[in-house]
Amino acid sequence: RKNTSLKAKYAKASLGFIFHIIIHELIVKKIKYDVFKQEYQKLIKLGMNANLYSIYWMFFGILRGVKNRIKFL
Repeated sequence: RKNTSLKAKYAKASLGFIFHIIIHELIVKKIKYDVFKQEYQKLIKLGMNANLYSIYWMFFGILRGVKNRIKFL
């Protein structure tokens, strides 16, 4: 039973990290909004929801993207 709970936490953390990557790619304009939206929908279907992991990686992705965007200007 503990293993199942641990696997679910890791899966959510992984989805949150993938979300961070697509946010970063959107901010630095490597992908267009339509692609971001499609990828986001896929993550939702895989079970990503608003939790501590996804919120952490979302903010990390935004900050990383903004930092890199400023560097390119």
